[in-house]
Amino acid sequence: MRQVGSRPSSGFSTGPNGRQVRASRMRRVAFSIPPALESRVDAVISAIREDSTPRAHAEELADVIVEMTHIGLGAYFLAPLERVDVGTLAYGTAKMGVKAAGKGLPTIVRRVIGGMTDEQLEELVEIMDEMMV
Repeated sequence: MRQVGSRPSSGFSTGPNGRQVRASRMRRVAFSIPPALESRVDAVISAIREDSTPRAHAEELADVIVEMTHIGLGAYFLAPLERVDVGTLAYGTAKMGVKAAGKGLPTIVRRVIGGMTDEQLEELVEIMDEMMV
């Protein structure tokens, strides 16, 4: 499985103290994605890069972003809770909260992605590609 989120990007980002920090000096975290999702991500990145109308691929881009976000929530929040054995009730509550939050996510992502210009979509997939390792 490919890791998401550990390749340093170029340029600057805002550090924890609010200052601009060269992104390559910032710490990174990563989570794994299934090979089928990796293939879909690579395909939509390529399609947006190569098509003269990137917006034609906005729906598939939104779909992979939603799926990656769900996997990331599980990897960064639920899996650590399970590992530290917070208990059945606490874990169940957390899982229910993540599920509830996840239900509204597709609508928001599709609305934002759907409103982006071709240029913004092209920039977004470059950022996504930087995050994929």
